[in-house]
Amino acid sequence: MPFNFGEEEMNLDDSVTATCSITKGDLPLKIWWTFQGVDDLVPYNLTSNDGIVISRTGQKISMLAIDSLRPLHRGLYSCYAQNKGGFTNHSANLAING
Repeated sequence: MPFNFGEEEMNLDDSVTATCSITKGDLPLKIWWTFQGVDDLVPYNLTSNDGIVISRTGQKISMLAIDSLRPLHRGLYSCYAQNKGGFTNHSANLAING
């Protein structure tokens, strides 16, 4: 299921969450997040750091949460899912005012 951060820019110190929910596909399922900042040439795999928390809330659901937005959080977030049958991904841009 697609996720987004809304149409308007977020403000510094706002909090935001994104849920990556896989509705179809067999288990086991690997889910991971990547981030490409505005100054990054290539995306990199995200882990819980720099104010970002990634949690697996179910076998087909992963949530990304940021409690207090900072300029370093501005960029493109992607969720990837893979099982033996295939691979899919979805991306959304997080715009921050300030």
